[in-house]
Amino acid sequence: MGNLKIVGSGADACLILGGAPASPERAAAAPQEPAHDSYADLTPETPPSRPVTPGELLEAWNAKRANDTPAKPITRMRPSAVYDYRGPGGDLLGYVVRCDLPDVKKWTPTLRWARCADGWSRWAIWHFPEPRPLFRAEQLMREPSAVVYVLEGEKSVMAAEPLLGAPVITWPGGTQAVSHADWSALAGCDLILWPDADQPGEAAMIGKFDHDGALLKPGVLHLATAAGARVQSVVMWDRTKPDGWDCADAVRDGMSRAEVLAWMSGRMVPGDELLRG
Repeated sequence: MGNLKIVGSGADACLILGGAPASPERAAAAPQEPAHDSYADLTPETPPSRPVTPGELLEAWNAKRANDTPAKPITRMRPSAVYDYRGPGGDLLGYVVRCDLPDVKKWTPTLRWARCADGWSRWAIWHFPEPRPLFRAEQLMREPSAVVYVLEGEKSVMAAEPLLGAPVITWPGGTQAVSHADWSALAGCDLILWPDADQPGEAAMIGKFDHDGALLKPGVLHLATAAGARVQSVVMWDRTKPDGWDCADAVRDGMSRAEVLAWMSGRMVPGDELLRG
């Protein structure tokens, strides 16, 4: 435009340069439609009778990927461990599988059988509906009067069952998912809680507190008690153990049943004492 000098108001300048005059009022932003929930496209179905086994190659619908890359909604995995979740009558609800990946320590997705958005039925990476079932809760029907141990993680449960000779359960989703589980399944049961040897494990079992001792987030202790269970005792964090140490590590370390029970008894604190603070 050479030496053209624009004078006057901003509105005048806009007109000279071929623009539209500014509106005296800012136009209201158009309302944005909520993002599509790809999980809403999944319809739960009864799982097939053939069990999923460790080491087999699985293809699962990934609703998160369906949002981001609709052309590639399938995730392939080869789980190193498979844990079946069942209802009170023993009916299969789905699986939590463990996948050991090179860039992360582990990945433990939940698999449920579903009719997917493309009309095909297959395994889908999809959390159980809330309240989520407890792993190995079907044992409670067989041994209703037994003391029940609550541990963190399916791997630890499977190691603890033969070692402790008692029902052992856990919840799906890890330490941050305690409040999503169906603790009513333990109503009337006497419990012993054994957290992993680290801060997240302790918080998951006995709750998270602020510096003044006020409860910020309830743990299994509070949730199971509110659901009608009785927490006999909690095995408190043994800081001499490596971070994350659990029953599976105790078995790996060669501890006998007698040694494990002796170690536990030396660290037990009554549940009602912890509830009183």
